Amino acid sequence: MKKIILIALFCLLIGFQLNAIAGEKASPKTNGDTDTQVSAEIKNEQQELQTMAQETLERLYKEKPELQEKIENAYGYGVFTGQVVNLVLYVAGKGKGVVYDNKTQTPIYMHALRAGFGPGVGYKSIHAVLIFKNELVYDQFTTVGLHVGASVDASIKIAGKGGAAATAISLVPGISMYQLTDTGLVLQANWGGTEFIKDFKLNGGKAELKITCWAGYAKPYVDDFKDLIKKKYDFNLKIKIHNPVDQDEFYEAAKTGSADLISPPQDMVKNPKFYCFTEGNFLLQTPDLNNIPNFKHILPFFQQDQALIHKDLRYGVPYN
Repeated sequence: MKKIILIALFCLLIGFQLNAIAGEKASPKTNGDTDTQVSAEIKNEQQELQTMAQETLERLYKEKPELQEKIENAYGYGVFTGQVVNLVLYVAGKGKGVVYDNKTQTPIYMHALRAGFGPGVGYKSIHAVLIFKNELVYDQFTTVGLHVGASVDASIKIAGKGGAAATAISLVPGISMYQLTDTGLVLQANWGGTEFIKDFKLNGGKAELKITCWAGYAKPYVDDFKDLIKKKYDFNLKIKIHNPVDQDEFYEAAKTGSADLISPPQDMVKNPKFYCFTEGNFLLQTPDLNNIPNFKHILPFFQQDQALIHKDLRYGVPYN
């Protein structure tokens, strides 16, 4: 069952991360030879990433044989490749990767974006292997994605060619990362933020965001939000809005996965009639507050309200 995010549109439209959108399967809408060309390019890029992942794992297992059993026994894993540039104080980078769960081995293609500040001069090509401890963190990573704050570069290559496997870095609880460097000496204390987001083009997804909310909560902000997505991710987002007439429709949207976001009365999720936290069948998933910068402007009274908190985890954001 697809989990959705309970969140308020006022905050959402300023800081929502695109990869929270659960794209439906669809083929690129092109014609004739263009369609064939685009399809071939996508297949080639998918194959390149899968080959990169296999070669990176082989290299990691050669340098750290004990990790093969750890990865095979984990819920899932991901392999990313990219390049990072340090220009005195500014750190920037981008890359791509592919993520698998060990049960189905179905590839999910992702972007990795880095931007921030930290001392250092240099240029580095990197490969990273992520290990997902359980299904919850894997599902969140491959749907909502992950924004990682500033972290220490755990791998510094002293000299020579080739590279060395890094000590494991804990990105967030449940996700660890091993990093392999390819080139040169890098002196760096801070990589800045890292954002992992789903690659809709390579996953064959349709960029559509489905929202269920009361009338007037979303439509005034739609154009600004679509412009923001176009500017940041360079593609046109479709937004489908449904205005319900009662709370039952919000619950059904959560239960059936017919919406990506809902904005119901905040006490609904713990109402016995609509309870969303049955063990083994959560209907919601936690939003990443790094992607909702306006959260800090919400009155403390509403921030501390427990209606959207379950076992110390937040499953929604009030719009007040």
